Amino acid sequence: MHILQELNQEGKTIVLVTHERDIASHTHRILHFRDGQLVDNETIEQPVEALEVLKELVEEEVVESV
Repeated sequence: MHILQELNQEGKTIVLVTHERDIASHTHRILHFRDGQLVDNETIEQPVEALEVLKELVEEEVVESV
């Protein structure tokens, strides 16, 4: 996910299709479709930073292994 966020910051358009809200929360914009129709266009002011999530997971693993 971090690589996709970096590419987007470089100006690349990324289209990611998911049913997982936690994955979608890493993006700046979420389009909701139902029966092939756009039903909502949501802007995310503060997307989740994938690199921060990864750092937290690594720290948890280090603590658990001690």
